Amino acid sequence: GEINLNSKIVIEQENHAISVKHAFKDAIERLVDDVKILSHSPLLANCHQKSATSHRQEIAVLNSFINARQGQYQSIAIFDLKGNLLCQSKSKHPFDPKHDYSKQEYFQRAIATKAPAISDPKVTLGKKNGLEVAAPITNTRTGKSIGVVVMRTPVNHFNNMFQYLKTQGMEYRLIGSDGIVFAADETDAFGKQAEADYEHFVQLRNRVLDSLDKPKKEQNSIATEQMLDLNDSKKVLLSFSLVRDLKGTRGNGWSFTISRPLDLALAPLIELRWIFWWGTIAAT
Repeated sequence: GEINLNSKIVIEQENHAISVKHAFKDAIERLVDDVKILSHSPLLANCHQKSATSHRQEIAVLNSFINARQGQYQSIAIFDLKGNLLCQSKSKHPFDPKHDYSKQEYFQRAIATKAPAISDPKVTLGKKNGLEVAAPITNTRTGKSIGVVVMRTPVNHFNNMFQYLKTQGMEYRLIGSDGIVFAADETDAFGKQAEADYEHFVQLRNRVLDSLDKPKKEQNSIATEQMLDLNDSKKVLLSFSLVRDLKGTRGNGWSFTISRPLDLALAPLIELRWIFWWGTIAAT
């Protein structure tokens, strides 16, 4: 019947959301795994033994890592614990040697937790936007942190991952823990609060967040509602999902939305109504 079909439409969209969630989570965990691999490199872990040869070797390691990942990273750098740049890969988007990176929240978090930490994505229109992943470098003899490796990946990497959604008539927004959209199918959404695009986004998000206080079996990381897309002034079916337990992120982690025009989402339901209507006419 119509009610069952309506439920199936929501379930189908939420299944899409679950597949996006898994891909998103896997991508972030690959970043974390990569920075851990580098931070445990024997050459970097013994970087207290400074020489011109070891410095060149460190740069060669960073360059080869970037080449092996085929454009996934813009640049990789090694810092001391005070945020001073020691060396970095060859890059069109290098780290600024004059900048004190120790003031970055994720940098300090990596040192304090002795674990990888991911920055909130940086989004500035007209610039190459990215996010940074840091991990402490531990001296293999003493077990003490002696530096920090930081990798920068372009947010466009995520856009490339989810381009396929557009061919299915869907729009998407990837949202940092600060509520800012850092990747989307529409560049106008970059750098804005996610709630700026949808009329009842805050209520939908709060439904998910409020469920986290309930017993585990009643928690729901995905919710779906019809609402107005304020950019296009059209009704859409919007699904919001938290991506919890993301390695290296803070707070409730990140989130995302997928949406499609309501008329497209409900097309099977509209078709069913027509069939029912024509069937009624034929019977009379």
